[in-house]
Amino acid sequence: MLNLVEEMVKAEHGIAAWDDVIDTSLASGIYTSLGTYPDDELTMVVASVAELTGVSESTVRLEAGRQGMPTLARRYPEFFLRHTDVVSFLLTLNSVVHAEVQKFDPEADRLLFDYRPLEGGGLDLLYTSERGLCDLAEGLMIGAVAHYGRGEQVTHPECMRRGDPCCVLRVLRVLRLGPP
Repeated sequence: MLNLVEEMVKAEHGIAAWDDVIDTSLASGIYTSLGTYPDDELTMVVASVAELTGVSESTVRLEAGRQGMPTLARRYPEFFLRHTDVVSFLLTLNSVVHAEVQKFDPEADRLLFDYRPLEGGGLDLLYTSERGLCDLAEGLMIGAVAHYGRGEQVTHPECMRRGDPCCVLRVLRVLRLGPP
């Protein structure tokens, strides 16, 4: 995820801004897509990006997820091409995507989602994690919705940060009126 933050900062603010982020955060600054890094590294980088851009750390994580999804789709097309909609893609996160992460790094924290189907074809993803990266997950879901282009909406009606027992990330199908 750190390299997605890096790509976002470089695209929006340039390479010099990324260098400033690394300098002010005291992070190592050298990230690969296959590497694993302590959570503190992401925390330091996100805080520095938030300071640089004047937005909240939550917004930085959400935007890194949203803007990073096209990069993930290009890097790992096999995870995306077998699906025609975001709901079917999200339902494979536990069994396919996160299982593949474990193959690359058996020490990685394996995040598992619980799912709750909704009437009308929507889906609730239930996220419980000490890491508190629900905004990153929300951004990734928004990016996935854009990738499949079916017009779903993502909401975050329940959040552990607001005292709820888990985070609920909801994908709702949007009824479109009029010609397609």
